[in-house]
Amino acid sequence: GIKAKERRLSRPPPGQAYSQACAEGPEAVARPRARRLRCKSDLDGREAGLLSPEDLLRLRQTPATPRVAIAACVRGCPAPRLLEWLFWHLAGGVSFIFLRWEGPLSAAQRKALHGPRQNGLLELTMDEKKRNPSGAFQAVMRRQIDFTQSAIASARERGYDFLLHLDDDELLCPRDPGVSIPDVLRPHMGGSALCIHFSNLEAVFPFAVSTRRPFSRAETRFRSTGHVLYTNGKSAAKLQKPLFCSGVHHFCRYNRTYEEASPDFGLHDHDHGCKHPDCCYEDDSACVLHFDSPSLAEWRGQFFVWG
Repeated sequence: GIKAKERRLSRPPPGQAYSQACAEGPEAVARPRARRLRCKSDLDGREAGLLSPEDLLRLRQTPATPRVAIAACVRGCPAPRLLEWLFWHLAGGVSFIFLRWEGPLSAAQRKALHGPRQNGLLELTMDEKKRNPSGAFQAVMRRQIDFTQSAIASARERGYDFLLHLDDDELLCPRDPGVSIPDVLRPHMGGSALCIHFSNLEAVFPFAVSTRRPFSRAETRFRSTGHVLYTNGKSAAKLQKPLFCSGVHHFCRYNRTYEEASPDFGLHDHDHGCKHPDCCYEDDSACVLHFDSPSLAEWRGQFFVWG
């Protein structure tokens, strides 16, 4: 088989799995390790989640510099995934989350959001408009861009230093043990880059009809090459200077997302978003772990929601 070098990813917040990412080979995957946490057990022996809404209610944010916020647009995110996603980022040093929720909220989803909202760690924007999901991918991207652009202004007004744009199936994971998300971004405080970009690894799961641990199963592996889905990574915007979304994967000093590409702007108008060195810096100290459809139930649910 293909031999691959392994690079260790960071120890995540308590109760979450983290991984060793292979750097080479089309089938490169990694063996994750998980820190022990009190694990809840169902009486009938079915898989149970590592987290409960009460864990988020007890979570308090300690002051961290730089101050990092997240903007995320969510639709149909199952409550177990929402719990783990919130806990990972808030326990990892994120100070605030701007969350746009499309569609109705279930009781379990409301309960998952209650703790962060009560503790002043999350602002929820509801959009319950009924839309025809079929063929709506470009419209979804546009809503993500518009919401993230508005979150840039809100985050700057509240004194945050960086804004990450992530989806609810993505985790920003530092590669080194003991490193938090603010630690990753701190070296960029005095630099010239406006867009701090992170590559993405793609999760590969054991088959499961359903799971209450979409992010934290020990059997999960990660591809570093040969992705089935996207390979464009995600970025953090540095908020000290004016900047704009450049598609959903990058940020740029020029507002070019809805403009025709022009040779005058060069790499600022790259097809995948701004890649000009005056704006963007590729940071290898963390990566985005992408967990698309970690169970059959989530795969079916995703296609039901998006058509």
